[in-house]
Amino acid sequence: MPKKMKILHVFGSTTYGGAEKRTLDIIAYVDKSLYQFDICSLVNKKGTLDSHIQQLGCKIFYLSKKNPSFRKHFFDILRSEKYDVVHSHVYPFSGYILYLAHKAGVRKRIMHLRSSYEQQQSIYRRCFRWGMNHFIYKYATDILAVCNGAMDKVWSKYRDDRCKVIYNGIDLTLAHQANNTDIRQQFAIPEKDYLITHIGSMVPVKNHEMIVRVFYEIQLQKPNAYLLLIGRRNEGIEHRIIELCKDLKIHEKVIIAGVHQNIFPFLQTSDLFLFPSFFEGLPGAVLEACAVSLPVLASDIPGVKEISHHCNNVYSLSLAEPTKKWAQRSLDIMQKKHDINLQDTPFCLQKNIAAILDVYQGEK
Repeated sequence: MPKKMKILHVFGSTTYGGAEKRTLDIIAYVDKSLYQFDICSLVNKKGTLDSHIQQLGCKIFYLSKKNPSFRKHFFDILRSEKYDVVHSHVYPFSGYILYLAHKAGVRKRIMHLRSSYEQQQSIYRRCFRWGMNHFIYKYATDILAVCNGAMDKVWSKYRDDRCKVIYNGIDLTLAHQANNTDIRQQFAIPEKDYLITHIGSMVPVKNHEMIVRVFYEIQLQKPNAYLLLIGRRNEGIEHRIIELCKDLKIHEKVIIAGVHQNIFPFLQTSDLFLFPSFFEGLPGAVLEACAVSLPVLASDIPGVKEISHHCNNVYSLSLAEPTKKWAQRSLDIMQKKHDINLQDTPFCLQKNIAAILDVYQGEK
């Protein structure tokens, strides 16, 4: 029997997020007799995904990267557990992670880019990132990105044969098994009324204010429309959304539903997926909408454009366009029929798993 390969994934936390969700989807399907996956969280506290992670047979290590003893504790974990692969999702801090993995003798050291965003940075942050990039360039055996946009934005200066774009994959089994019969009844939305849905945590990048303002313009033409917001709540942003909805007199048509593990029933009963993010990597929520052939109107960011090359239900507009234009485009899109088979695109889970395992098994 072949020796079981041991892989350690490094995340910022074990709270629900796109990178964490996609990774756990892979772990769930991989043969556990051949692979052992564990998780290291860089905050020293439990997260919302812990029970799910443990159900998959993974150990969780909680380490604060701000703790002066982080280096020793992380190094001790690597040496005692004897990992074959360290797969880090925390750019730019991945540089330090891979340096320590190299010092501990880990054979395969992977940096995975999850976003195309580069914020304005102080001199200190620019120097820190320069140092981390140096470590990544020197110690990474593989450099992965979720889309070409992320690779080009963050790593174009250093691109070499270690670099590879691997698209995230969606578990189509869950999409096909979803049952949407109770969703509209649960939220008192009539079957014949329009339902516009957004899935995303309440963080500034998701641009919730614009979602509400576009919906307001849609409401002016389609008073029988509802807006459903799904995702992790943030007290400050939620308060601003509620106040804006009251000011626009649409608060009775906007539903804040919080986190739901299985979002496919919501997508199946929707008429449009609205996604005006400021930036993303390869947005998983857009791919999930594609899995049920739901039309999508999103901002024209690189990851969305790459998805639209393979999925004709995905449309994009510049965030500079007025909300009236977004609303009119939304209404036009909702009148069209779409039929997408993600199995025929690069975005199915089986292709994603095969590509990731190929990297793990590579000789470098």
